[in-house]
Amino acid sequence: MADKMGWKLKGTFYECCRALDGQCGLQFDREMPHACSCLTTYRIEEGHIQGVDMSGISLLVHMDEIGPRPGTVEEGAVYISDNAAEKQRKTLQDFFFEHMEGGMWKKTLGDKFVRVDGSEKDRTSTISAPFWEQNLVLTVGGDGINPIRMENGRLPFLSNVRICTGFWKYSDYGKNYAYRNTSGQIADFTLQGE
Repeated sequence: MADKMGWKLKGTFYECCRALDGQCGLQFDREMPHACSCLTTYRIEEGHIQGVDMSGISLLVHMDEIGPRPGTVEEGAVYISDNAAEKQRKTLQDFFFEHMEGGMWKKTLGDKFVRVDGSEKDRTSTISAPFWEQNLVLTVGGDGINPIRMENGRLPFLSNVRICTGFWKYSDYGKNYAYRNTSGQIADFTLQGE
């Protein structure tokens, strides 16, 4: 019963930012030469928040003016997949702003409920929604087969972190971005607490 009063979410994490000169420095706790923007998708495969089932829901996050120091974000917007019922939406919104990235934003641009589609083919993962598209291609290592991985990154809730290059675009709240060959990663995530 105690577990039902906490949260545990597991799934796949997709992130791409506008860093064009290799992997994002914030991933290594380094300052950036300029502030950045990113798109992050959490595809929740299983889990609950305060006993509310969250399986099959996607949470999409746009953050703008990240850094140049780790942990600073000027503004952001959040999107929840439209397959979430009203109680799931409210619970996930509250959780995001209390326990995830939303708690560090200086300004919230808004939140919306949108259709989210995704596909995986060969080494490419695609997430699309209104206002949003992410295409992440796994970067393979010297053997030409296995993806390059990162261990002991700055986000302890991530595991099996695979490095990617990405194409992404975002157009909402007066923003209109499109970037190619940027930093990205795909990982497994586990968020757990009481």
